[in-house]
Amino acid sequence: MEAGTYSSLELVLDYDSDMDGNAPGCYVEMADGTKDKIASTSQTIDISDSFEISTTNTNEVIIDFDLRKAIKEKQGESNVRFTNAVTSAEVGGINNL
Repeated sequence: MEAGTYSSLELVLDYDSDMDGNAPGCYVEMADGTKDKIASTSQTIDISDSFEISTTNTNEVIIDFDLRKAIKEKQGESNVRFTNAVTSAEVGGINNL
């Protein structure tokens, strides 16, 4: 990221492929090694909070979330899904380190 002050951060989810180009992009690895694709109605997670990236310091952005609350299995379906409702209170904030 370029030095400056930011008021938001957008995470883009690639459901089709992972960083190596393998499908699916978002998944839960099951105990037997198979990948269960994760889907959602949105391809972005938006975080609204101000933070500054400095040119004179080392900057580190850490994104921490509770995966147990971020995905769920829908009754009667074989796939797990990202939960649809994420509020700013659940997301938290951005801290400068």
